Amino acid sequence: MGMNFLRMFAQKYFFETHMSKNKHISKANTQSNVKKTVPKQTTSLRKDGSKLFDFIGFIEKNRWVAFGFLSALFLLLSFIVFGQFISGRYYYMFKDIGSDSVTIFYPYWVMNSELIREFGYPLWSFNVGMGQSVYGNLLNPLGTLVFFSKEMIVGMVVFYELAKIFIVALLSFTYFKSVNYANAVAILGALFISFSGYVILGSGWYGPTVEVLYAVLFLVAFEQIFKRNRWWLFLVGIFFYATVSLAFIAVFIAVYALFRLLEEKLTPWQWSFWAAPVKMIGLGVLGGMLVAIFFVPVMFALYNSPRIGGDSGYFTNLASSGVFTLMPTEKYITQIFRFYSNDILGNGIFAKDIVGNWENYFESPASYIGLFTLLLFPQVFVLAEKREKWLFGIYMAIWLLPLIFPYFRYAFWLFSGDYYRLFSFLSSLVLLFMAMKVLNALFLGKKINIQLLSPNGGHFGASSLYGYNLDVAKT
Repeated sequence: MGMNFLRMFAQKYFFETHMSKNKHISKANTQSNVKKTVPKQTTSLRKDGSKLFDFIGFIEKNRWVAFGFLSALFLLLSFIVFGQFISGRYYYMFKDIGSDSVTIFYPYWVMNSELIREFGYPLWSFNVGMGQSVYGNLLNPLGTLVFFSKEMIVGMVVFYELAKIFIVALLSFTYFKSVNYANAVAILGALFISFSGYVILGSGWYGPTVEVLYAVLFLVAFEQIFKRNRWWLFLVGIFFYATVSLAFIAVFIAVYALFRLLEEKLTPWQWSFWAAPVKMIGLGVLGGMLVAIFFVPVMFALYNSPRIGGDSGYFTNLASSGVFTLMPTEKYITQIFRFYSNDILGNGIFAKDIVGNWENYFESPASYIGLFTLLLFPQVFVLAEKREKWLFGIYMAIWLLPLIFPYFRYAFWLFSGDYYRLFSFLSSLVLLFMAMKVLNALFLGKKINIQLLSPNGGHFGASSLYGYNLDVAKT
């Protein structure tokens, strides 16, 4: 019933909007085509879902209305997820496993707030270690908390995080529209990203929401370069995000760019295949030169950190591990279940004993990006063309292989630690790309494969039951 509804909506609004733009199709032929494609049950479905059809159709025909509807849904979900923090009942800071918010980030914000009020824009502070440059840390326009008084900072943290997550939602919507998806599909994709496991869990550590924001921004920037030859957004992203995480996002964008170029059926012996990559490399070099004064001190501090090159570092141990060495079984179990929920195996300090012996709740995979994603993404191997099936299969394998053989995940992090963090989001984002392509295909009238959907739904049910049993056994 639900899938028939999607096809009916596509025929009434999505097809109608696109067909009306073609001046070479006569009115008679258009009516004839519509009659041939509408199933017999059109009248009954149209009658039952009349208001819903009209509402979704209105969203589809007006992008600004879609933006407004996305904003309304975002506000609703924000009150559900963050309501107790928005109301002021709790501050958005944590003890137990999230104590970094109190012991690291809050003192840092207060220090910079005081420096700004005493000296103006700070350049150097002896309050950091034995003395360190701090001006580069204030370059990012998202670091607005330091401009509040130290008394106001603690109450503003939740709004600071919500503002970043809302920007993630808007950028995600823009991205899905840039690849020509329907407004309704773009809205769902934006909500899946902005309320994904990594974003919600990482918002308690504050930095991950910035990582996701710039990851999505660079997706939009690539599409702008590739399709419209607009380069300024890419350069802006590099200028304002002069951090180490930019290197990891660059790896993701490079693989994504190759996938998109091949998806558009471009070949390496065409200049159009190389145009966007060459522009991105040039903009990357230019951006690196512009932010060198901010970025070099950060790199110098990291180089001298004992966690990178000193005795406390992991480089030697991780780099010497076998390329195809497997992990303990419980870690694979954790990876699978954390696609379904961050808390399916416990949360906070109570997750330590059952998340596969990772150091803590935050270091464990945070791969949830919507249950709908897990149900739909396998359908791409049924609905896509043969060439696209191979492309999606290789693209998915590139990002899921490190989940099987951890050596490749260590290499992604330059052997600096046994991390998931941003990698878990990027790998799950690939599955969302596939799911949204399937959903858009359903809007275009394609049929879902029930035989493939049923076992996937059964796996979800079994996983939920297993997670529930673990929680009951623990309590």
